Amino acid sequence: PACSPAPWMVDPAPRPRTIQDAVNDLNKLLHHAAIPEPYLLVGHSFGGLILRQYAAQHPHEVVGLILLDSPQPELALRELACLPSPSPQEPASLKAFREHALTEWNDPTSDAEGFDIAASAQQFMNSRSLDALPLVVITAGKDEWDEGFPAEIARALEQDWMRMQ
Repeated sequence: PACSPAPWMVDPAPRPRTIQDAVNDLNKLLHHAAIPEPYLLVGHSFGGLILRQYAAQHPHEVVGLILLDSPQPELALRELACLPSPSPQEPASLKAFREHALTEWNDPTSDAEGFDIAASAQQFMNSRSLDALPLVVITAGKDEWDEGFPAEIARALEQDWMRMQ
């Protein structure tokens, strides 16, 4: 007989989702599982944003954060600001990068996890400060770029990424 999937695999969350939806889910999970606080939270990529939001909303439960290569919520807008104006002569890799950033910001159905990035960024920007919460940030050293991607734009994007970190 075939194995039946776990309930969480057949009951996906409604989409699009926001960072607040993920924070609410994490809060329910931690309390339902009776995991005792305080929490030292570790988050990678967009998960780092979720944990930063959780820590801002539940400061009495969190003793520290470790963020692994976590972006700022407005990453797509920052990336677009680093790009030159579109031109018919631009490399295909640059055109694809621009289209991805525009789609990620403007189309909540484009995100594989169903997050509305723009709405999540707004929620994040309206949250409170982490104050003196201990924070460790670990970031990647160098990104890999598609063939033909202009080196000067790649450097600008990497420098902006490091400033965000």
